[in-house]
Amino acid sequence: MAAIIESETDGSGVRGSLAKLTQADFDVTGTPYERFIEEYFTH
Repeated sequence: MAAIIESETDGSGVRGSLAKLTQADFDVTGTPYERFIEEYFTH
């Protein structure tokens, strides 16, 4: 959730959120978490 909030605040959106997770050693590629983040920023 922290990556989503930070990305919302800094305007980096989906890509920023996923990048922040990757930098923190969380790979959510192809998981329901990735889909949740994508949908969060598109709605």
